[in-house]
Order: sequence, then C-alpha cells, then structure tokens
Amino acid sequence: MSKVVVILALPSKRRTSALNLSRQLARNPNTGVVVLSFLHSDTLYFEKNCSANVDIVEVKDPYEHDQSIENLKMIGVKVLQKRSVLQASRMLLSKFAYNYLIPRFSLGLFENLVEQKVLYKILYKSELLEKIIGDIVGTEKRNVVLITEGDRGMDIEQPLLLVKKRNHNFRYVVCEIADSATEIDLSKYPQVRRKRFTLNSYRRLSQKRFSSSVYGNGYYYSHSTSNALSKLEISSDFPWRIGLSSGVDLVLLRNDESLDSMRRLNLDVSKFTVAGDVNFDCIFESWKLNQTPVLKEKENKTLVVALPNWLESPREFSKRNYRKIQPYLEILFSTLSENFESIRVVLHPKQTEARYEFLRKFPNVTLSNDSIYNEIVTGDVFCTTYSSTLNYAHVLEMPTLVLLPNFWSHTTDYANKIQPKKWSIIVNRPTAISNETLRNFYRTANAYFRSSEFIGSPEKANFDGKYAERLMSQIDSLFHSSK
Repeated sequence: MSKVVVILALPSKRRTSALNLSRQLARNPNTGVVVLSFLHSDTLYFEKNCSANVDIVEVKDPYEHDQSIENLKMIGVKVLQKRSVLQASRMLLSKFAYNYLIPRFSLGLFENLVEQKVLYKILYKSELLEKIIGDIVGTEKRNVVLITEGDRGMDIEQPLLLVKKRNHNFRYVVCEIADSATEIDLSKYPQVRRKRFTLNSYRRLSQKRFSSSVYGNGYYYSHSTSNALSKLEISSDFPWRIGLSSGVDLVLLRNDESLDSMRRLNLDVSKFTVAGDVNFDCIFESWKLNQTPVLKEKENKTLVVALPNWLESPREFSKRNYRKIQPYLEILFSTLSENFESIRVVLHPKQTEARYEFLRKFPNVTLSNDSIYNEIVTGDVFCTTYSSTLNYAHVLEMPTLVLLPNFWSHTTDYANKIQPKKWSIIVNRPTAISNETLRNFYRTANAYFRSSEFIGSPEKANFDGKYAERLMSQIDSLFHSSK
C-alpha cells in the first residue's frame, strides 16, 4: 500500500485525544500524519508535544477574526466576565428579536437569508481546507484520509465532508472520542416543532421535509441549517448521532452501547465498528509501567478523582449553582477523606488550581496537574461524574463512584442510563459514602470484574494498546475494497 496521508482535524476541545492519536499513527512508517490546528494556542500545544515526524499546519481563516475570550486574554486585553444589567437586557432583546419577532413577520425571508449565509460559510471553509490539503499532499498521488471527531460541526466536519465529496480518492473517517449525542442531549436545542405556520411558509415546508429529524418535539438543527445541509447533500435523518451523514466511509465506535444505539434506529451498521478508545492506548502504556493488582479487600485505598469542571462549565454555571458547588465539594471531600487513605485529584484542563486550593485543607488530598492517563492507573478506586472517563476506569477494573448531584441538570437522565452497571455506584448525596456501603459495593464490583461478562467484553478486549493498528487496518481495507 502506498503511503497514506492522515489529516487529523479534531476540535480544539479534544486536542489531547488528537495528540494521542497522532503519536500512535506516526509510529507507522507508511503513514504521514498532519494535524490541522485552528487556534494559535493549539498550534503551540501540538508543536510542543507532538513527535518530530508529525506536521502541524495552522489554518488561518481571513474570513473570520477569532475574538474568543482565551485569545483576547493571551494578547493582554482585559475581558469582563460579568455583564452589566444594560448589556444583559440588550442581549435578551436581540435574542428575542432574532428568534421570534423577525422570523415571525418576515414570511420566511429571514430564514432564507440565514440559509444562504450557512451555505456560503460551509462552502467557503471547504474550499479553504481543500486548498490547504492540496498544498500538503502536493502533486504526488497518495491516499488521503480525513479523520474528524464527528460530522455535525459547521466549522470543521461539514466543510471536510464537502472536500471529500469533491475528491473521490479521499476517505472520511470518524473516530468516536466522546459519547455520541443521545436523545437526552436534545433537550438543549430550542427548535420546537409546531403543527402549523400560517405566515411563515419557509418553516411550514421545512417542518414537513425534515419530520424524520425530530426527537420528541425538538429539532437538532434550525430549519435554515437543515435546508443548507440538504442542498449540499450532507444531511442526516439523525443529526444528533455521529457518522450518519452521506460521505462518511468509516466510523470507529468506542463500545457496544454506541453500536446498539445505532441498531435500535434500524440503521445499516456496516460502516460502524467497535475499536475501543484512542485514549486507551495512552492508558495502556501507563498501566504497563504501573501495573497495580486487582482490587483487594482492604479498608484503606487510593482514590483517584477526575474533578468535574462544574464551576467552569457555562452549561452548568449560574450564581445559584455557584453557591452550591463549593459547599458540595467540601462536604464530599470531607466524607471521602474519612474513607480513603489517599486521594489524588486530577484537574480538568479548563480548571485553575488556585480555585480549588480549599481542598488542600484535607491532609490526605493531593491536587495533580498530570494527565488523567497517568494518574488513573495509580488508584484502586475512581471517582468522576458521567463522562468518557468512566470507560477508562472500567477497563482498568476500578470500581467507580459516579457523582450525580441535584444541581446538575442531567442528573436524573444519566442516573437512569448508568444504573445497570455493576462496577459503578451513584452518589447523589456526598454524605452517603461510608465504609460499610463501600465494602458492599467492592464485593459486587469484584464479582463483576471476575465474571465472563466483563472478561469477554469487546471493551476489555480492545484495551490492548492497538487502537491505532485497528484504525490503519480499517483504512487499508477502505482503499482496497471495491467501493
């Protein structure tokens, strides 16, 4: 097989996963790896951490001037975190006008204009990316694989789908790095289905056309976006699920649950395959260096806590929640410190250590800025909220405490989703943890980890440090198939 050029185009919020994947793929002598960076801060991060044989290309888009808060901070611009009453009022009024008044009385003209803007933006970015990839590949005929995290993003994934459609020798691969959006997440999207629109024919016709894209009473995309994607022929009947847009060649899923969710939609799953998690390879390497025995029946254990970034998350943050989060964490760690010999707290990349200094008052609590992949292998028990890190603890045979406090908006939904797992216990109240409840839980978890249900699971089988090998094997099959 001739040399494969792998273009990694993962969102910056997943840059650790992109780094892990680039390191693994670069070990293959027949693979050239290029990371597309969309922020200068990401470029510096990849240049510092990637191996020498990985090329970093920064995508500079003259169409948009990135004025994100982080970039403004980097160049010394003072950013006000709190909005004044006047600013907040203006924002609410503009939101009301944009979402209700103008669409209602424009007879569909407004949505039509928005659709044209979405079309132009996706087409423009696809041409920009195509030119950049063309410069990377050059005139030499080589196989090219575009790897993204999903196919729902208007900034990266959708434009790359158009690049692939115009270049039939390219292949488009989706790596599931975090859980695919579920029906639970659709509660975040405000597009509501109505029975009739008397004035707005655009919405009325669009509503009929995209009736299959509705879950409950909500749309994932606005009507303007749905129409734009349909015209570009990269739309999906289930847009909240990754890998279902036309043009996607291969989807690597993390576990059987993701695959089963596709089957329940009566979808053709031929292009889906369970391959594990790209981050498993990094954990596997750390695990080999720190192989800890299977959990023993002992009173005092080491607890690793992946501290949730509730204080930093705009979705969960509010003044009301702020008054609850710190007291909740203080009570939680007071209880944990009584039941564990050592507690290692791994901070999220978005978290500032100074904000969590109050945890140091517990003598057996240590704050760590090291990678979760290195820290998690040093513990006997894991503690986190509902996140992809649950899978990391699962393959390491670590009983897990799952924090689902009342102030978290998705607590009820996630509690129902993870209840059947025998290796995790849900913690709603921080005072509910005791030596007795932990001992009973350990017995259940140990029995599960020794069972054939766990030992024979694909997730455990895929914890072998060979994710990148499976990915390249699948890509090789893509180029050699009759398709």
